[in-house]
Amino acid sequence: MTRRRSRLVFGILAGTVISAGIAAAAETKPIGFYAPWDAASVASLRQHGDQLGAVVPAWISVTGADHRVTVAPDPAGHAAISALPSHPKLWLMVQNALLGSWDGTGAASLLPDPTATASLLDRIEQEGVAAKAGGVVVDLESLPPGTQPDFLAFLAAARERCRHHGWTLAVTVPVANPDWNIGAVARVADRIILMAYDEHWQAGRPGPIASNPWFASVVKGALAQIPPRRAVVAIASYAYDWPANGSATILSIAQAEALAQRNGVRPQTDPTSGSAHFRYVADDVAHDVWMSDAATVRAQIAIAHAAGAQNIALWRLGTEDGAIWR
Repeated sequence: MTRRRSRLVFGILAGTVISAGIAAAAETKPIGFYAPWDAASVASLRQHGDQLGAVVPAWISVTGADHRVTVAPDPAGHAAISALPSHPKLWLMVQNALLGSWDGTGAASLLPDPTATASLLDRIEQEGVAAKAGGVVVDLESLPPGTQPDFLAFLAAARERCRHHGWTLAVTVPVANPDWNIGAVARVADRIILMAYDEHWQAGRPGPIASNPWFASVVKGALAQIPPRRAVVAIASYAYDWPANGSATILSIAQAEALAQRNGVRPQTDPTSGSAHFRYVADDVAHDVWMSDAATVRAQIAIAHAAGAQNIALWRLGTEDGAIWR
């Protein structure tokens, strides 16, 4: 990617949505991605895991010049998944991020190295077998321009490993980055997760996380390049708080609503973008907050389905508006 857009984990909703939010006449149950380092994410998994068709934990990362693989210890997540009576599928996600920092340079040197990629795939395969996984999600971000051929070769090798076990291979792709050949990725992967958000991102100027017109345009453009049945449209469900002349902080919807209440303001829906928004001042610094709440999620699910998408994604368990589950 040419532009860094901060994100770590998101939640997938495969199928149509729940009434008043995520899934009224769902063809399949939602697939929930969660962050093991976030207590709110694990709490959401425990509370709503029985509504999920699959769980995707961010357990595996590969970073550094030595391509170090880190597997997050997550006893709470393992226990929560094991306790779910519905026994959702488990998809493991591998990312080139650790402690909130994306390592595009490390990934770029990893991908053309057959020894390093084979070692990484060995570890993913080992962890997948141990966890009785049903799929793998490849989420490599901040890749420098020119890495796509090596990335596609890595995906082809990952696909062969996955097919040996009968696993699903899913890949995250940015919808608005011309460096990415979405069609080529779709010819290798079983599912393409379209990251249809961060129209305005943390290091940029304030604005809607994904305005409805922008969302409709990028989703339509991406779906024209891939079979709709293999596409998963990922929808934001979090907030950004931009201080004047500074980078934004990621907030959950609950945190954003509490922040508005503490400052005596009420979020208003911007009619042009369809996104909730409010302003406040703290320590003489003006702040702009933009939210992707339940109303935004609901509207964008409708837009995605109208564009022909069959599968919807939500980023992420723990930051979502609780109203979507009702």
